[in-house]
Amino acid sequence: MGWGDENPKLRSVDECIALLRLKNQTFWDVLGFGDFGVAEVPEELKSAVPTAQGGWVQLDEDLVKRVDLNALRWVGYACLRDATGVITKQRETWLQEHDALPSVAYAGPLPPWQEMVEIKYGLSPDHWGKGYASEIASFLHAWGIAAHGVRRYIGGTLKTNAGSRRVLQKTGFVSNPERLWVDSDHVEFGDEWMYTVPSTS
Repeated sequence: MGWGDENPKLRSVDECIALLRLKNQTFWDVLGFGDFGVAEVPEELKSAVPTAQGGWVQLDEDLVKRVDLNALRWVGYACLRDATGVITKQRETWLQEHDALPSVAYAGPLPPWQEMVEIKYGLSPDHWGKGYASEIASFLHAWGIAAHGVRRYIGGTLKTNAGSRRVLQKTGFVSNPERLWVDSDHVEFGDEWMYTVPSTS
């Protein structure tokens, strides 16, 4: 989720793009997920794409290669991210109790990454209020669970971002007062949300 004006500009656009490409490739190489570009479905793919909200299929690579990416109407981005490394409250508590270095913190009692997966998305203003965010969130939920065994999602929103709050509520998120992720620097303007995947056993 975006944090708005509270985060000042620190890098140029080109620097951000280069950094995101490197980080995203690392996520895909190691965990098999990361950032997605989101576009409206072109006519030549509509017959291969589910119409039900939240449904998804992995399209044949040869079919996708025939699509003119420059002709697509881009909606925004979506992302699943391993957020274990940013659960500030638990990480600092563990380090204090064990007098340990950050590099070994993840061998301790912190949750596995399947229980700390961040869901993120961003839309162009032309696509606000049209149901795209809910559809994106539904896809991320279903795909993360089916393809990667995700057991819990987390997310953060600005208190003033009523649209994102509604999207998270519609997709099953509830407010998380324990704040495992949103730290004290964000607490005045940010809310933390959590979705735990129901057990099938």
